[in-house]
Amino acid sequence: MTLGTDRVRLNFNPSKDDLVGQIKLKTAELIDLCNQGQLDADMRSEPIRCWALAMTHYEDAAMWAVKAATTYNTQRIDPAVKEYPADHPVRGDLGSVPL
Repeated sequence: MTLGTDRVRLNFNPSKDDLVGQIKLKTAELIDLCNQGQLDADMRSEPIRCWALAMTHYEDAAMWAVKAATTYNTQRIDPAVKEYPADHPVRGDLGSVPL
């Protein structure tokens, strides 16, 4: 088992969803690539920090992508209808940003 497969828990996919498997596999490959870069880096702290941050953000991205892939939206929006949910900001609306 590699660092990448361990971090994304590659074998944990109870739904056996192919998209989830692909997300995890590709993320594991990216994490392993960064880990190799970190191991090959000289002993200066800045490159090592950058490699570690990259691995952390790949892991974060994978978690959000898996969440998106496994969230079943029961409310489908018809693209022909230009209605948005009530909490959707309208064009030009700055929300809570003061003018």
